[in-house]
Amino acid sequence: MTRDNPEQPLASRDRKMLGDYSGALSYGSTSKQLNITALVLSIALVALAILIVIFAASGTITAFKSIMNEQEHQPFYGPT
Repeated sequence: MTRDNPEQPLASRDRKMLGDYSGALSYGSTSKQLNITALVLSIALVALAILIVIFAASGTITAFKSIMNEQEHQPFYGPT
């Protein structure tokens, strides 16, 4: 037995075959909402991860520049 539409949930197809069209519509609608929610959350998490990397990198660069500026103003003369 093959599935006509791979995007259609199995439970929805089963209910449709049994003649329970309202149940099939309910399953399909719920599945669609869950898929959209999962997509939005995935996109948000990827965007958050990218922002964290960017902020971490910019903080590291800023800290490095600050350390380099301090070393220019206070040169190292070696051990005393």
